[in-house]
Amino acid sequence: MKITWKTFGEYLSRLEQQDLGLNVMALVGHGALRRAVMDEELRPATDEDIKKMVLLLENSLEEGASGFSTGLEYWPGITSTPEELIPFCEVTRHHNAIYATHVRNRDMYYDLGFSEGLAMARNSGVRLQISHIQPKFGAPPHAMEHTLEMINWAREVGADVAFDIIPHDWNHTRLTASLPTWAFEGGLEKLMARLKNPDDREKMKQNPKPVWQLVPARKWNKIKLLRSKKNHHLIGLTFQQIGKERGKDPYDAYFDLLLEEGEDLHGLMWTSHAFSEADIQLCLQQPGCIVASDTMALAPYGALKDTIGSLSGYGWIARLFQHYVREKSIISLEDAVHRVTGLPAERLDLKDRGYVRPGYMADITIFDPGTITDRSTITEPCVHPTGIVHVLVNGNFAIKNAERMETNAGHVIR
Repeated sequence: MKITWKTFGEYLSRLEQQDLGLNVMALVGHGALRRAVMDEELRPATDEDIKKMVLLLENSLEEGASGFSTGLEYWPGITSTPEELIPFCEVTRHHNAIYATHVRNRDMYYDLGFSEGLAMARNSGVRLQISHIQPKFGAPPHAMEHTLEMINWAREVGADVAFDIIPHDWNHTRLTASLPTWAFEGGLEKLMARLKNPDDREKMKQNPKPVWQLVPARKWNKIKLLRSKKNHHLIGLTFQQIGKERGKDPYDAYFDLLLEEGEDLHGLMWTSHAFSEADIQLCLQQPGCIVASDTMALAPYGALKDTIGSLSGYGWIARLFQHYVREKSIISLEDAVHRVTGLPAERLDLKDRGYVRPGYMADITIFDPGTITDRSTITEPCVHPTGIVHVLVNGNFAIKNAERMETNAGHVIR
C-alpha cells in the first residue's frame, strides 16, 4: 500500500476507501507523535516539542481518533517524562477519549511503572486503561496483588482506572526492545553499525533497563525465537539452543540475528513464559477486568501471510473459553462473553455495540462452548481455533459454517 496520508484523519479516510474485515477504532500512538516532531533524537522533549506534539494529538482526536496510547517500555516512549505526558492526557480528557498505556516497567520496579500511569489519571482526570497488566519475570510474588490495591486506592480518590489482560502466560516482544536506548539514536543505519562493533556490543550487554529481565539474567533456555524472515528455520528454538548450534554465546547470537534480519530487524520477535498463570487468574476474578489480544490481526494469505504479531493472534479468544471457563472454571461462560463484548464497548464509550439489542450493530459470534479450542503453537501460530461456527460483522457473515466468506463488512469507527 502506498502511504499517501499525512494526518490521522487522512489515514482513517484511506481505510474507508477499502474493504475491511474488521471494525477499526484507532488510537494515536505517543511514539508516532514523538517521531513526527523529534525524529530519532535521544533527548528530553522541550516545551516547544511538547506543544507541537499536543497540537498533532488534538487535531487527530478532532479528526476521529478514539484516544491516546503510550508504550513506555519501548523506544522512544522510554525517554519521556511524566511532565511530557500530562499535557497529552489533559487533551485526551478534554475530548472524553481514553488513555491506554503499556506502562514503563512490570518487573523489578513494577510499582513505579503502574504508579506513573495512576498519577496521570489522578492529575489529569483522563480515563486510564492499563494494557495487559500482568507483571513479568523479575517482579516479586506480591506484585499483582499490590498493583490491584494501588488501583483500588486510585479509584477511591476519584481516578477513572481500568485494565485488561492477555489470557495466556506467553510474553512476546521485539528483540530490539532489550537494547539500551542510546543504541537507537540516529536511526537504523547507526543501530546496525553499533551491532557490528564489538565494543558497542559489550556496552549493550550492560543495559540497565531491558524490557525483559530474562536477558541480563541470561535465562536463554526460557526465551524462544518467534518471528524471523531470514532465519525462519530457527523459530521455536530457545536462544540457548541457537547459541549452541552456532557455537556462540547466546547474547552474541541474539545480536547476529538482528544484523542478519537487516532492514527488518525491528520485526524480529521472541517469546517466553514470563507471565504468571496465578496472576492471570487473580485478574480474571476482578469484575472489571477486560480480556484482550494485544496483537495484530493478520490473514494467513496475502502480502502479510508470513507476519505474526504474537502467539495470541489466532487463539486468544478460544483459550479464554477453553482454559479459563471450561477447564479451570475461573469465570462463568456469561461473564467471559461480557469481558470481550459489552465491557470493552462500555469502556470505549461505544453506544451501539457490545450487546445484542434492537438498533445495535450486529457484531455477533456463534460458537460451541464445549468444543472451542486454541490450536495455535509457537511453530504454527496462524491456525484457526475449532468450535467457532459463525461470525457476523455489522450484520454480514464474515465466517459461515466455519468457512471464511468473501464479504468484508468492517467499518472505521471515528
